[in-house]
Amino acid sequence: MVPDFFPADAVESVLREVADLELLHAELVDPVPGAAAVLTAITDDAWAVVTSGSRTLMTARMRGAGLRLPPVFVAAEDVRQGKPDPEGYLLAACRLGIDAASCVVVEDSPAGVAAGKAAGSVVVALASTHAPDSLTQADVVIDDLSDLHRVISSLPASSGTAPFRA
Repeated sequence: MVPDFFPADAVESVLREVADLELLHAELVDPVPGAAAVLTAITDDAWAVVTSGSRTLMTARMRGAGLRLPPVFVAAEDVRQGKPDPEGYLLAACRLGIDAASCVVVEDSPAGVAAGKAAGSVVVALASTHAPDSLTQADVVIDDLSDLHRVISSLPASSGTAPFRA
């Protein structure tokens, strides 16, 4: 949006200032309700974060929210094409050593849902930042992360998804 509101010669400077402000206040974020429980239940080798943000900012936000850091982290600087392109999810699956088709992507945006679907993954949309009717490309839409374990457990065994400890 910055290019829509600032002259071309100011865009780089404004983006840098916005990034600095976001990083300065990253520790003030609250986790999405249920996120800590989900991350406690998932095995270390079975999850990744794919974000359109920078690694520095997203790491600071996760730490600020008191969430554990992932074993695989794909950030904006790791990909050539951002969401809705599937590159980030395909790279995360590769780094985990698994096929993207056996992954469950949890997303909160239409672009993220499209990226997960394009990667061939099952997509669970969390209606937190967008209304459920804008997330209809997802396989399942949930309102609360406390439903995630139940949804993943109900997936057919053939999907190959089993990231939660019993």
